[in-house]
Amino acid sequence: MKVTITIIFLFLASSICTAQNSSKQSTQITNIYEMFDFVHKCLYRGSAEQKESLSKLKGRLANQYFTQKERRTLNSRGELLLSKIQSTLADDSYSYGFQYCRLPLEKEQTDSTFVWYNKDKTATAYFTMEMEDGILRLFELEVEMITDVSHRKKIETQRCTNLTYGPVVRGKRKGISELKLNDPVLVYNEDTDYWREAIYKGKAENGLYQIEFYNQYKKSVKQIVPIEVLVNDRAYHFLNNEYKLVFIEEVNNKKLTISSYEFKDIVDRKDLYYSIDANVPVNYDNRLFLRN
Repeated sequence: MKVTITIIFLFLASSICTAQNSSKQSTQITNIYEMFDFVHKCLYRGSAEQKESLSKLKGRLANQYFTQKERRTLNSRGELLLSKIQSTLADDSYSYGFQYCRLPLEKEQTDSTFVWYNKDKTATAYFTMEMEDGILRLFELEVEMITDVSHRKKIETQRCTNLTYGPVVRGKRKGISELKLNDPVLVYNEDTDYWREAIYKGKAENGLYQIEFYNQYKKSVKQIVPIEVLVNDRAYHFLNNEYKLVFIEEVNNKKLTISSYEFKDIVDRKDLYYSIDANVPVNYDNRLFLRN
């Protein structure tokens, strides 16, 4: 059994926080990943730093949760909201820190939405954000928590490993807000669980991205990574109805030279697929798909 704790952040009033409260909200947030860092760290460290975490999250609440514009006292709705947040910070197997990893597995992301999994992918957390008065603010946050005792015990003992399926990967945390038309990106396909090369063509509606694949097919998508495929990157070639691991030996416009332990070939970029390999440790300073 799991329960969803829904935290809805209403629109902010037009005024900016007072100096007293701005000090609690001094963290400069400029994109979806920095907002994820802020929310996730507050929840993950909440058991050990409950007072500080609650204060930081309180600083991100809308003015409608306070009795006055000075933002000193929460109204009844704000008190209920903070109580729900606090319930995820308990120092036991019900807490967010026990049920979610320090570097959690991302489910999906747009420029205004972020969804991530708990340890065993049986629950998710979610938020949306929007620019208001020149500041990125949270509008909605949902955290699913496992309540079944036996399931909680299983999750509590499950290890989290710092692998390449986390959001801290090459290209993911820099460049999305600075993408220019015709920049190279990787596009995620939920049906196949693979990424493919494409060209960025601008913002679409509802926070989606407009892209064009190398076969000139255009569409709007949820997840992209601003990244350029490089020599030594690992990829997958769909051959004989299966995805076979290959390595990029040479990059030449729309053609790529690939090799495996069995063959070497020149293929079109549109024929290659990419996967974040959960068996390869993250290297923060190197390539996402680098061979061992």
